Amino acid sequence: MKFIIVIGFLLILLLIPHAILAKLYGSYQSENFKITNMSALYKGKYVQDIYEILGIIENIGNGTLNQIHLIATLFDKDNNLIGIDETVPVFDISKNGSNSPFKFTISTNKTLFDHFVIEIGGIESKDKD
Repeated sequence: MKFIIVIGFLLILLLIPHAILAKLYGSYQSENFKITNMSALYKGKYVQDIYEILGIIENIGNGTLNQIHLIATLFDKDNNLIGIDETVPVFDISKNGSNSPFKFTISTNKTLFDHFVIEIGGIESKDKD
């Protein structure tokens, strides 16, 4: 019985697509924001391979920012650009201390996709709260 379970487990590992097992790593660039719980999940193939990049963004800056957006830049293992996508936080995070989940849904080639960089931008509010 143990032998059958081990064989079954090994067959499952061999049949799982490589990208599901691959650990994509990410980073972010910002002075005013912090991203936590970030991960890239392989969702399957439609026309191209679909990934979701998920995380939580928090406003840690001193001012109030508006029109906040996130840009995901995708690279292959040699740091060649293979894609760019943009999204906005689910909730308003214009004020210091506020946070929100975010999600990118990205179509790319799983054999090329190696890592990504998240950049965050916004416009500083002229209003004083």
